[in-house]
Amino acid sequence: MTGNASPLSSGCACVETRDEFSRHGEELLVARYGPGVADRGFTWPARGVTAQNYRDTEGIVARVDGVVAGRAILEAVFHPLAELVNLEVHPPYRGRGVGSAIVRHAVETAARAGFLAIHVQTFLNETGPHRLYARCGFLPATRGEMLRLWKFLNLPALAQFLYDHPLALFDSKPGAAGTHLLHWHEAAGEDELAVTITGGSCQFDSKGVRPAVSGLRLRSGPIRLRATLEADGARIGERCDVRLNLV
Repeated sequence: MTGNASPLSSGCACVETRDEFSRHGEELLVARYGPGVADRGFTWPARGVTAQNYRDTEGIVARVDGVVAGRAILEAVFHPLAELVNLEVHPPYRGRGVGSAIVRHAVETAARAGFLAIHVQTFLNETGPHRLYARCGFLPATRGEMLRLWKFLNLPALAQFLYDHPLALFDSKPGAAGTHLLHWHEAAGEDELAVTITGGSCQFDSKGVRPAVSGLRLRSGPIRLRATLEADGARIGERCDVRLNLV
């Protein structure tokens, strides 16, 4: 550890109301881009965002010694999936755990709310964010114009499989018809579990199909399970109701 960097307390990330988040988020942008940012039209949230279309979001602001050091948005518009977007850490505070604190807070918040998974999207060459999300347990999934990373929160079948197979090997690969397969298999044996993801790596290459978990396949000893998830309103930007069917 060099310079004046120091470990952060566990309570550095806090959730603000939307009004407070807007104010502190703009302070961070000014600090990031300079005092002339207001003259260039930067605001936070962006102009045109209203309370109506932000009704399913929560602002997360990390402060260090009272100073806004980072922020992100936790979105729930693709229920039962949460998405973490617009994570930003002010450069002087990078490498000090601010980003990790924000991500952990988002994961814990989504898990307490009962979400099935949380996902983020990054550029393909962003090794710094990749390290951050990997440390927080995110896994690579759909690849395209960007890379979408997933962390499952309330999926008992996966939790049990990984408990029973602590050395399970993981891989991900494209599937059929715009799907992507996340696959865990026993290091020495035939037990396996696969989760099917639909949608692209980001909105640009999703072709109108929202990110979703559409299927689950489990084979473990005498237990064999195949489940499909059906969603109403599966277009991007629409909420949906999910039904689980066992086959």
